Amino acid sequence: MSISGHLQLFFGFIFIGTLAQGSPTITSEISGLAKDKVILPCQLSQETCGQIHSIKWHRGFRRVYIFSEIGSISKAEDDLIGRANLRLETNNSLALLEINPLMTADEDLYKCEVTYLEAKEHCARLQYIRLNTFASPEYVRIENMSGTETTNASVIGPFNEGTVITLVCNSKGGKPVAKLDWFNNSLPLQGQYSNATEQDGTGIGTSQLQIELTRGDLGTKLECRASTPTLKSPMVAWVKVDVYVRPASWEVSGYDSPVLEGTIVTLLCRVKGARPAANITWYNGTRPLSHQPHSNLAVQSAEGELNIEGEIIEADGTYETQSRLSFTATRYDNGIILDCQTSNRVLESMGELPYRSLTRIQVNYKPVVTVSPTNLTINETTDIYLRCQVDANPPELISVRWYQNGQLLELSDISHYEGGTPSDPTLLIKNSSREDLGNYTCVVQNSIGETTSEVKASVNVLYKATVRVSMDPPIPVREQDQRNVTLSCDLESGNPELITSVRWYLDGDLLKELPDCSHNTTVDGDTQLFNELCDIDPTKLMLQDVGRSFQGNYQCRAKNGAGWGELSLSAKLHVYYPPGPARIEFEPLIAVKGQMLNLRCDLDEPGRPPAKAYRWWRGSHVQMDQSTSNWTIFPVSLEHRANFSCEAINEAGHGPSSSVPIDVFVPPTFITPLMPYHGVPWNATEVKITCQVECYPLCEIYWLKNGVPINFQEHFFTIKNTKLRPDPDKNDFESIVSTLGWNMTAWPNGKLNRAVDNDNYTCQSSPNDHGSGVFSTTHFRVEYPPEKINVSARVVNVKEDDYPDVVTCSANALPEATYTWKYGNEIVSEKNMLFLNYTLKRNHGGDYECVAQNLHGQISSRTTINVQYVPECTISIEELNDERVLVCTAKANPGLVDFHWWFGNSSYPFPENIQKKGLKSELQLSRLPEYFGTYRCFANNTIGMSNFCERYVSVDLGFMEISGPSQEGSWIGKMSDNTLVIVGVVAVAVIILFAIVCIIIILVCRKRRMGEKHPSPAHRKGDLSDDGKAFYENLPFHGLQSPQSKPYHPTTLELEYADKDYRQLYSYGPMNYKEASLQAARENNNVNPSQRRITSITTPAIESELL
Repeated sequence: MSISGHLQLFFGFIFIGTLAQGSPTITSEISGLAKDKVILPCQLSQETCGQIHSIKWHRGFRRVYIFSEIGSISKAEDDLIGRANLRLETNNSLALLEINPLMTADEDLYKCEVTYLEAKEHCARLQYIRLNTFASPEYVRIENMSGTETTNASVIGPFNEGTVITLVCNSKGGKPVAKLDWFNNSLPLQGQYSNATEQDGTGIGTSQLQIELTRGDLGTKLECRASTPTLKSPMVAWVKVDVYVRPASWEVSGYDSPVLEGTIVTLLCRVKGARPAANITWYNGTRPLSHQPHSNLAVQSAEGELNIEGEIIEADGTYETQSRLSFTATRYDNGIILDCQTSNRVLESMGELPYRSLTRIQVNYKPVVTVSPTNLTINETTDIYLRCQVDANPPELISVRWYQNGQLLELSDISHYEGGTPSDPTLLIKNSSREDLGNYTCVVQNSIGETTSEVKASVNVLYKATVRVSMDPPIPVREQDQRNVTLSCDLESGNPELITSVRWYLDGDLLKELPDCSHNTTVDGDTQLFNELCDIDPTKLMLQDVGRSFQGNYQCRAKNGAGWGELSLSAKLHVYYPPGPARIEFEPLIAVKGQMLNLRCDLDEPGRPPAKAYRWWRGSHVQMDQSTSNWTIFPVSLEHRANFSCEAINEAGHGPSSSVPIDVFVPPTFITPLMPYHGVPWNATEVKITCQVECYPLCEIYWLKNGVPINFQEHFFTIKNTKLRPDPDKNDFESIVSTLGWNMTAWPNGKLNRAVDNDNYTCQSSPNDHGSGVFSTTHFRVEYPPEKINVSARVVNVKEDDYPDVVTCSANALPEATYTWKYGNEIVSEKNMLFLNYTLKRNHGGDYECVAQNLHGQISSRTTINVQYVPECTISIEELNDERVLVCTAKANPGLVDFHWWFGNSSYPFPENIQKKGLKSELQLSRLPEYFGTYRCFANNTIGMSNFCERYVSVDLGFMEISGPSQEGSWIGKMSDNTLVIVGVVAVAVIILFAIVCIIIILVCRKRRMGEKHPSPAHRKGDLSDDGKAFYENLPFHGLQSPQSKPYHPTTLELEYADKDYRQLYSYGPMNYKEASLQAARENNNVNPSQRRITSITTPAIESELL
């Protein structure tokens, strides 16, 4: 909103306030902006002051406008000619003088003079308005110190950093004079401000800014902002300053640690933050490189992007210059210094030296290795001196390793080696031996890598032969094969490798030296050598028809050009032969079933190699799982009554076998003992029990009754013993089966007595040589089916939605009976207790059957669960003796039910019209119009009160059913959506009409009661609400934990009560107290039926008033 708009709102506020006070003059203040329009209001009061004659506007003492409807004149005068107009608004209650356009010179005190045709007191004739004018600045611009205007949004400069510049900001034409502020981007700057004001209030504002340029002013925007109250936002003039700066940073990257020989080194010299761009020159020491690398010009953006070839996108406009120098490093470049020098126009104009960045290059390379001498031949025990010369960078060596024939030398033996370390790479081998023969190389390692000498040093050491004995065949030989064996004396080491003689040894004794040229013979007087053992290979010796006597350790000793060597290690010749005859020993000497038996196969001659494997037989069956000399049998069984054989086995074969027979004995043991419990039916005709005892030698069996031997002379029992042969399939030895039978013909009535014939019977054996006798006892019982079944409750009463009591079922039986509870065909429990852990509904009521059974039969009994619930009622209408009768039918358990009838919101007043017939209550309808309406029926039994059920009786004795809260499918739910809408509209209309009638009646009744001394009895107590809950809460037993056991009926009418309405209120259950009082009042005053109807009609009005 403009300033004039704000001021006009302010004026309106003052104007209205002044009217309220009723003063004769009105003063206000309005502001306006030059070149806009302004409206000066003048209030008119024609309603109170009469018709207006004229309206005159004055500026100071000069009239500037005149208006008169009577004179048909409306014109501007003086300075407002052509710029002012007056119009009437708001039913001629306001005269508005509009000035357009407004000038700054229009500021003054304006007077509105209103002349009415009839002069009246308190009519405001003069109204004063102070008009203030404002003007926005014409421009704002920036000039330099010479007064030259700079173009707005232009760039000035360039200036070197450190230069002090002065700028002047001017703004003209503002009223009030504009305030000028300097900003560097968004940061305020301090300037020197002054202004000069003209006669009309406008003027010129000036602000001078002096600033020393730094790198922080790169890309800066110097902004002058002119602010006045007339401007929504300041007027702005700005220039950008082009600042030249030295390079901000210079660095060489790409090298930060020594490089490896052969690496391509790329140095990047980057000069940042220079304006104008810097140039770069590379030097190797003090000598400039003959070929300077190409330089790239770039500007570094805020996001770190690299823009090549001077594409300026950075806000501060500084440049980055890059120059890359690349070369492949060699060992000869190690230690050189590369210098990157940079300068730009700022440094040159100020006579400053270029900026420099020095980089010393270090090249690391692997060692260069040579060894000497290259060929050397010596005798064993002579010292060997091998040189290793190294050139490396870094010169510090990590390791020096010497290799002999490609194998690393372990130089830790200082008695044999010296040197060969990083500090002394040369190797000295002291007291050389045959192991020192071979080609030597030197491997040197520094931090860069390792190098192996390309030239090898070859060392030849002469030493005596070392041999070993080998055999063909290499495996042991069997004596019975009579094979030949060849022994070889094989060279393991020696230089030279040629063997000229061999000496053979057996168990340390010299056996033969080959070749054997000591024998000679004379032929024709000449002596000649016997060549049979002379011209042979001395390294071979043959043994023929090898037997056990050839067994022993063989050695050899060889001779080469260096002399006789050392004696070889021994090689043993093995000659195998089978073991001797076997012999069986066992313990204990008597084998008993179930115990342990140890068998051992002994040898006098174990054979060679000694026998470790054995073969066992049980009868003719080879025991594949037995291969040692000892065989432990546990437990001993029938199958071990047999002949046992064994033989020893080694690699040469098996020796003669040996056999021994073993018999097995058995102590008395039950195969079939008596069961701990033995039951028979009470009516069994054949009874017997059996036991079987295993024993060898055989034993005898005895029977006992209750610990006393049975006397078979009394003929009550019989006994039968049978001897059985061994049964291999069952591992049973010889046994006796004994059966004890009952001679039922000797028992009373040929039956067992279940009370007397319950005894303990024992089967007992005699001992034998291998164990004591055994016995087994059974508890003999006479069994019978379930009988005498009993349930703890024949009838269980339970309220609906409650838990029933637990019912227990029991019966006599042997064996003990199992129990099952059934509800119809459904099994609800498999225990003797009927425990229903859920709340019952009425459909859960009925007979529950308990079935007790065992293996001899079953028996059952029943209990009845009686689910009791509160009544449910329905109302029907019937014809009885040409009369309409409402019939309230209840469904309830228990069926002893009382009924209560309500009409409207109170108890039905004519109990003589009600008859109870069991679960029904009949109410004879009255044809009187006041008893057309809603009837409610309540049913009550010992469980509780039902929800009400309703019937609506219309004028024509028709009816419509209205379900209570507990009924489903109400008439409302059965209506369609359209029907509901129609019914709702009609109901609303009826309610509105009824409310109007009630209001009229209430007003009439109030006027009639104004003279009465006491209020109507209807006002003594508040009426109860008509919903079911309100009715239920007013019942006499509401809130009790348990309902009454019978419907409520007073037993006497002789009690004295303060309330005279007691009989009607409680005789047939609770009823509306107010309605009962009104009824009692009518009866006491002998109100006739017509009066009763009037009372009935006026009651709703009274009730409405109370509500």
